Amino acid sequence: MTIQTDAIAGEVASGVEQAKQVINRRINALGTKEPEITRQGVDRIVIEAAGESDPEKLKAIIGKTAKLTFQMVDETVPAQEAAAGHVPPDDELLPQTAGPQAPPVLVSKTIDVSGDMLTHAQLGFDQNGGAAVDFALNNTGAIKFASVSTNNIGKRFAIILDGKVISAPTIQGPITGGHGQITNMGSADRASELALLLNSGALPVQLTVIDQSSVGPGLGADSIHAGEVSLAVGAVAIFVFIILAYGL
Repeated sequence: MTIQTDAIAGEVASGVEQAKQVINRRINALGTKEPEITRQGVDRIVIEAAGESDPEKLKAIIGKTAKLTFQMVDETVPAQEAAAGHVPPDDELLPQTAGPQAPPVLVSKTIDVSGDMLTHAQLGFDQNGGAAVDFALNNTGAIKFASVSTNNIGKRFAIILDGKVISAPTIQGPITGGHGQITNMGSADRASELALLLNSGALPVQLTVIDQSSVGPGLGADSIHAGEVSLAVGAVAIFVFIILAYGL
């Protein structure tokens, strides 16, 4: 079996169009006014965001895939054994966002709840006052979340973002109602950024920055100064012409 060229082109076009919509929601959530997002060629997107003072932050927000999943931690295999490469075929070993010093976590490949089941996310705080993300699930997600938490009390449930484990708390009891909280966010800015990404949805494809350029306020000031000079020179030239042509 082979994938036809027309099918590939159709998937690329669909991915680019979905990415445009996600990027537009993310930029608008930052407060940037009237971003210009246009498709260029087959698989490129051009983004112009007037008034953005931090291009690197904007690029980071735009480029994150933001694929969120909830998967059970496999505690039947010792951590050292898994780190040595003895990973069961139904599991995967994922790093933690806490940093390279944090040990990887062995999780099941089965996705119990996914980010597309989220209906809302916002900045919140845990019981210790640390920054967190409060989220709500749709009916399907709420049912799955309740079922998993009911059947796995005492086990760890990993929260994974773009292939990295944010946290893996132990399930203390059934979680019903379709509401939950992501802790261990570190700072309120990081929690707010994650909430923004979750609300805007995950990118259907991974984006790569090809080129970027910024026009700072200094260029506008130079243009104003050049305009003043040209106005003065033009006025002098007109008066000289009038005097030479018609006299005083």
